[in-house]
Amino acid sequence: MKFQSIKHFSVGVGGILPSMKNPRNTFMNFLKKSGFSTDITAHTHLIPYGGYEREVCSDRIILVGDAAGFVDPFYGEGIKYAFR
Repeated sequence: MKFQSIKHFSVGVGGILPSMKNPRNTFMNFLKKSGFSTDITAHTHLIPYGGYEREVCSDRIILVGDAAGFVDPFYGEGIKYAFR
């Protein structure tokens, strides 16, 4: 499958950091198998999952959503948790 008319894609792979031995290789293999070019500029972003193990508020500050580490581990979004 070729995607010649589209100039930009946002694609990624995810996993729990200790179990991902070589995330770049995993990502490149995913691109190859999916028909994407591997001649790319890649950016990595950690999803701050697991804020429940640290303080998220003080006298004048409260962290919510992804700032507090409350995110959906699959999608990486935290705004729903901020509203909750």
